[in-house]
Amino acid sequence: MKVISAQDIKANIKLEDLIEPMRHAFQAYSKGDSSDAIGFLRPNGGEVHIKSGFIKGSKVFAVKVSAGFATNAARGLPAWDGAVMAFDATTGAPVAIIQDGGLLTDWRTAAAGAVASAALARANSRTLGMVGTGIQAFWQPLAHKALFALKRILIWGRSHEKANALRNQLEPLLQGIEILVQPNLQEVIQQSDILVTATSSLEPLIQTAWVQAGTHITAVGADDEHKRELEPSLLEKADILVVDSLSVNQKYGDVARGLQSGLDIKPIELGSLLEQPALGRHSDAQITIAKLVGLGVQDLAATQVVLEQCSKD
Repeated sequence: MKVISAQDIKANIKLEDLIEPMRHAFQAYSKGDSSDAIGFLRPNGGEVHIKSGFIKGSKVFAVKVSAGFATNAARGLPAWDGAVMAFDATTGAPVAIIQDGGLLTDWRTAAAGAVASAALARANSRTLGMVGTGIQAFWQPLAHKALFALKRILIWGRSHEKANALRNQLEPLLQGIEILVQPNLQEVIQQSDILVTATSSLEPLIQTAWVQAGTHITAVGADDEHKRELEPSLLEKADILVVDSLSVNQKYGDVARGLQSGLDIKPIELGSLLEQPALGRHSDAQITIAKLVGLGVQDLAATQVVLEQCSKD
């Protein structure tokens, strides 16, 4: 069985290499050409995501475990770790273990966010607002840069120190793009063409009254039954509401909480939108939202890229 490390991935693959595979994964999911399963564990206060996926015609299926423990910082360890296992889709035999430390999850989430934004945001979007200062707040701007001619990035976080550190990390990688730390969340929302939310908030951060006509929001932070980033009424206000999975978003995240509270919302799946672009934005004044919880088929798509690129001589 092949063992692939995060170093192997970085040496052979770029984040942008996952963008087209994410498009394909979402389309396969919405067409019913895949199998997908999601589970959660909470050992000793940790947050463990278990996701598996298979797409019709694939040579392998994948099972991913992504584990987050906030107490790891005191131990001198990364907050998140994980691994992906690939299995032969005909025999079930293990093919490879990818000891990526969560890198593939980071990349596939960022690539998916950019795909969703590209499907819904105004084509002339130039300002990206980043809500959050964690791992995705680093990767999402890099993925969006691959699909948008960004001129400015606005960063908001609860910690001004972390927001400044994020800006310092991004500046060498996004030369030519103005990157500003903005302490006022309302102003970030009102000044952004595309707003990406990637927090672990348990209460809504994005207020309906702050969202301007024409704004697109890609929300990736609220991925379980407890977290929330969007004010419920914003889901009703949106002209187009897109999710990665209708069934999964009935259980987890902002859309699930909205449905449970009786909101009149009718989301469509991202894969369906990618298949039928006419379902998307029709005017520059529309407010659009993509709420992504994360699917096992995304992990499979990323795994397939790794197996192909890291197995070359």
